[in-house]
Amino acid sequence: MSKSTITVTGLVALLGAILTGSGEFMLHFDPLARFADNQFFLGDIKSRITDSETLHGLNDQGMEVCIQSELDAVRLGANTFDERAIGLVLRSVQGNLRACRNLCYGSMVEACRENKKIVSLTHVNNVLVQPHWRSHEALIKQQAD
Repeated sequence: MSKSTITVTGLVALLGAILTGSGEFMLHFDPLARFADNQFFLGDIKSRITDSETLHGLNDQGMEVCIQSELDAVRLGANTFDERAIGLVLRSVQGNLRACRNLCYGSMVEACRENKKIVSLTHVNNVLVQPHWRSHEALIKQQAD
């Protein structure tokens, strides 16, 4: 058997596999996304969706406890953030724990850049000035001006 015969045979087999697979796909495909009778594509996804409760944001006291526990976990002092910086963090994140963590990390990086041991209001403001901390409307308004 020559090399060209093997190549042609392999290509024909590959084409047959593709056509068989596309036939199975077209059997279950609905271009108008009517999945009432046909649950082939969304059946598995729908079974994973649960009716979870809505997570509400933490209150300011709970957020302060989280910040202090994270500082304790890495053995930083309770005075790592001054009172005004903590207040600005709490107002800015509006109960969102992930935003709080990211804002605190960014503020500590800003303090390290200035060789400071205490995060102040200036450091938090330096982080909040960055574009990804602003709302979409504020960015659009700034571009229009």
